[in-house]
Amino acid sequence: FAVVIDDISLTKGEVLTEILSKPKPNTSFMIGESDFFSACANDVQIYESVLGLCHNYLLFNHSSGISRTKWAEFFGKYDKTKISESSSSGHNIHKWSQIIPGFNSTNTFTYSEDKDYILSPEDIKKLN
Repeated sequence: FAVVIDDISLTKGEVLTEILSKPKPNTSFMIGESDFFSACANDVQIYESVLGLCHNYLLFNHSSGISRTKWAEFFGKYDKTKISESSSSGHNIHKWSQIIPGFNSTNTFTYSEDKDYILSPEDIKKLN
């Protein structure tokens, strides 16, 4: 059988809690929430428990910044490397010899590593 939950607080109702916390074989459910983290009473344990039971996720815009951040954390982060380059060059003319001018050149590469969200809270805000 299937259970469809649409804008119902997941912390209310013993039957609902029982179904979600101890699913039976061949039981499936779908949750449709405008703010899923709030529906879990902002409880990380409930939030992660329910998400752990799910196999597929369809995510739309969330109005709450906290919920967007929780979803971004759920999808994880990746290692991001930034590379920047700067260069400069110039000519020098020595006072003692104007026949052989000098030339200098500098190239600098800067690497920085950071972790960034796979799906950022800002990206989640832009979803339809």
